[in-house]
Amino acid sequence: GNAANWELEGGAAAGRTPVKTDSVVINAAANQPSLPQTDTTLSNLTVSADATLTMAEGSDLTVNGSASIYGTLAAVDAETVTFAGDVDFRNGSTCGTFVPRNGGVVIANASPATLDFGGNTFSTLTFGNAAAATITGNFTATTLNLNAGVEVLFAQDVEAAATVMPSAR
Repeated sequence: GNAANWELEGGAAAGRTPVKTDSVVINAAANQPSLPQTDTTLSNLTVSADATLTMAEGSDLTVNGSASIYGTLAAVDAETVTFAGDVDFRNGSTCGTFVPRNGGVVIANASPATLDFGGNTFSTLTFGNAAAATITGNFTATTLNLNAGVEVLFAQDVEAAATVMPSAR
């Protein structure tokens, strides 16, 4: 992953590939960063409008805190993104984009979380969370996995289309 455009929260240039304690902001720039070809864990992630964060083939991304995806988060093959906090793909009337390819998204929040998927489509969306997740934005999933005991709440007027697959007990 190139270090050229990684920025830490507050605008400081990281000058390196981020580490799990970093809150990262990706702003629009000519040279957009990409994840390294190893799994990456971040504290928080913001992808600003008109910005793109591309995952390297075979690398997974975990965001332990909040994720605001107002630009594009792009997988290139079968990578997995794990969100363990609030997720927001909606910035006012515009929505960020998730390019899923063959990868999946896992929701793994340990405390109640709010999820606005902004109308995105997911190959596989898995709820493995130990706490309630409230969905406030529309989504489509080819496969939706719900682990035993998971509580997923849909806000009023949310539309979801998915093939629901209960996880094995």
